Amino acid sequence: MTQGQSSAILTQPMSWIILSLLAGLGDALRDAFSKKAAPTTHGALVTWSYSVCALPFFLPNLLLNIPESVPLACWSYLLFNASCHVFGGIMLVRALHLSDLSLCVPMAAFTPVFLLVVGPLLTGDIPSTGGVIGASLVTLGSYVLNLSQSKRGFLAPFKALFEQQGTRIMLGLSLLWSITASVDRVAVKQVELSFWASAQLCAIAILLIPILIRKRAFAKPVEKRSLLLLGSIGCFNALSLGGYLLALTVAPVHYVVCLKRCSILFSVALGRALFNERFVSSRLPGAMIMLAGVIILSLW
Repeated sequence: MTQGQSSAILTQPMSWIILSLLAGLGDALRDAFSKKAAPTTHGALVTWSYSVCALPFFLPNLLLNIPESVPLACWSYLLFNASCHVFGGIMLVRALHLSDLSLCVPMAAFTPVFLLVVGPLLTGDIPSTGGVIGASLVTLGSYVLNLSQSKRGFLAPFKALFEQQGTRIMLGLSLLWSITASVDRVAVKQVELSFWASAQLCAIAILLIPILIRKRAFAKPVEKRSLLLLGSIGCFNALSLGGYLLALTVAPVHYVVCLKRCSILFSVALGRALFNERFVSSRLPGAMIMLAGVIILSLW
């Protein structure tokens, strides 16, 4: 993108900034409410709410904009990504249940770092110097995130990432999401992004039904409080996905992703506000460094 093109984007109506920030806020609120629901609700049911409670906002768009023909390969991509998101969603709820929100969510910043390795293999993207700088900042931020452990030794903050099961799961999910993101990039070259996103929500909702039946998730009535939480989770997921898709109609994807990643900072703040998590003041600088790394990765 040339300097003139970048200036043109920045002088367009600033609605995309609000939409991108709302998408990031939707991510953070979805994760926070998932953490609230996790102790009393099966992880598969929480994951199901991500898609099934968000579907009413996207199903009309899916039905009205079905392409005349969808390449056969796209159906394979859809099944693969939906299966990964089913597994990833269940494990995400488990990670949020096991560890602090302000510690878990920033680990998602490693997704673009893993993309530096996965991208060249799946899409042919070659890492740039800026990509390496961004990856270094994300790694440095993860160190600062656990700086309270430094009195145990220089490498203790890194070791702390692997001592907590929740952060270990999130690091694994970051790798998984780097793969699904690469598949997304391949798929949206063949079908419209809005169709692809809506179709994934449907596929995830359908694939989770046999798991819910097997786990007897509907064996007993869900409490009213849990139902409200699940409905809220779906609405926040719809806010995230809807804000992201609408912002893309105005601004390039890398601008939108940069602001959407503010969910890292929102999650740190929500960890303190909703769960009274400790060490939030010391984790905030680490989260900001990781966000800076993600922004550099996205802009490059």
